Amino acid sequence: MKGNLKKLSRSHQAEVPADLFQKIMRRIRFEQELALARQRFALANVLLLASLLLTVPAWQKLWLEFSQSGFGQYASLILSDFKTVLANWQDYGMALLESIPVVEIAGLLSVILLFLLALKFLVGNREKLLTIMALDNRLTH
Repeated sequence: MKGNLKKLSRSHQAEVPADLFQKIMRRIRFEQELALARQRFALANVLLLASLLLTVPAWQKLWLEFSQSGFGQYASLILSDFKTVLANWQDYGMALLESIPVVEIAGLLSVILLFLLALKFLVGNREKLLTIMALDNRLTH
């Protein structure tokens, strides 16, 4: 009986394609790229959400500093007493410049820049992820 089993197993051995190893390695690399693209896409989503959440307090802080610095009062002086502003334009200009909340403006611009960079990162990774997933659909179907 063992002899018949050996004959049967030898006659039904499956032939392994010559390029099977290369196909397996390509698929492993493909899955690694897909996982990396998904991770980058998730990171871009988190960065975008964080920058959106940081925008609200940055706007609030800028608004508060503008109201406390007197910038609005100095700026409205142009409309209410233009002759006095014109007569003392150098002092007025310096007072106006000194009342601008530069640090808060820089902070808000930094948050906006972070948002734009995160959006660029998100769109770029979205395109790459969609390309990889489309390629996966072609390979599996």
